[in-house]
Amino acid sequence: MEKIANDEEPLSESELEVKQHLAHQIKENLLNKLDIEEALKALTDKQRQCLILSVFEGLTEEEISQTLNISQPAVHKLIAKAKANMKKILQGGY
Repeated sequence: MEKIANDEEPLSESELEVKQHLAHQIKENLLNKLDIEEALKALTDKQRQCLILSVFEGLTEEEISQTLNISQPAVHKLIAKAKANMKKILQGGY
């Protein structure tokens, strides 16, 4: 059994398992976040801008078009290309 601090009771087996599981989940989430950040860096500037405005900021294609001063069809294509590139990169194919 593992002790948390000198004045605390040792962890039970189930508490230790939960603690280890949570530590693993935190590590996986951090690695996923780092993977996403690296994949975003691999996109072109316009792809990254459009994707961030769409996915993270919740803007519509029309709003992105106005914000970046590019056509709405261009925004649509940039978002589609960014998503395809992100999928490819995150699956290890880049």
